[in-house]
Amino acid sequence: MKVLRDPRELAEELARLFAAHAECRFALAVAPDEALRRLLSAYSNRLVQLVVGSDFIKAQPLRLDELRKDPRVRVVPPRASGSFHPMLYLFSDPGFRRWSCLIARPNVSGSAFELLGDPLEDETVVMINEQDDPAGWECERLRKSVERYWALGLPAADAPPVA
Repeated sequence: MKVLRDPRELAEELARLFAAHAECRFALAVAPDEALRRLLSAYSNRLVQLVVGSDFIKAQPLRLDELRKDPRVRVVPPRASGSFHPMLYLFSDPGFRRWSCLIARPNVSGSAFELLGDPLEDETVVMINEQDDPAGWECERLRKSVERYWALGLPAADAPPVA
């Protein structure tokens, strides 16, 4: 397990995970920001699933519009109770023998990469991998979480437009 708090360390770890793993599955409260979109573009063949919440979509309509044509992207519509707010960045090789997951309460977003950000916006991310979970139980739970979120979503092309 590793706790990431330094913005540079977080950016480096995210880039390393994209380079080190063949697949990625994300469940995010918000559409990826510019830094994450650049990595997704550079490693586009590795994206398996991206589930994005729409509760906060008015603040980021252009980010979602860029993803609408991708069948690997789903959007979870607003719900009557609570908001969709997972922050799972699951990287793996096929078969999940090697895997890593970034789990965050805050977004791995622009503010996470700001060096002089507001100290009240503490961006702490925990990374776990197969060494922390030799039996694979947590990995399976994380994978099933992404699958469950995927089932809640609509294909991005079918998601209602941002009003």
